[in-house]
Amino acid sequence: MRVVRAWPVAYVPEHRPRVLDGWPRIPVDNYDYRGLADLGDVITLDWDQAIDLADLRAFAGRAAAHPDDVLIAPTRIYMDGDAVFPGGPVWNVKRYAPGMTTLRWMEEGEPSAHLFGFGMVYLPHALIKRFTAERPGAAMDDTSFSTWHHLEVRAEARVDWATRPVHLHYPVPEGGLL
Repeated sequence: MRVVRAWPVAYVPEHRPRVLDGWPRIPVDNYDYRGLADLGDVITLDWDQAIDLADLRAFAGRAAAHPDDVLIAPTRIYMDGDAVFPGGPVWNVKRYAPGMTTLRWMEEGEPSAHLFGFGMVYLPHALIKRFTAERPGAAMDDTSFSTWHHLEVRAEARVDWATRPVHLHYPVPEGGLL
């Protein structure tokens, strides 16, 4: 199982924190992760996700216990574009309401998701290859892949609440005062 850091090809906003570490970078152009298809089973970390090495190893062990299944490390998100989420935590995992007409953000502790972000996720090579074969012209972003996974592979994708990467994209208060 390989660990890689997804890195935007053309755009890393100057004002945004990022993680500079030794994990190999996989170039991602316009949110398209198709480059993962050449790597085998992979844990991908987005460019702005921090994780403790012990937590990463534990996550890899849990992924290896079910190597054919996606495993998601839920990441707290603080904003969508310029809109800041008020109130309690919002995670990068969602579930469809009955009838699949609307989505809702998941509550902490729910064991599986329908849709998920790629902030930190284990993706089996066979699923990446299947997606790219079945959708040859489509971008492989988190929405297209997780929707495909939900509809074509398994309705539920496991969520590992024991692993908590930190998404460094959050609003910093004016003047740095809390």
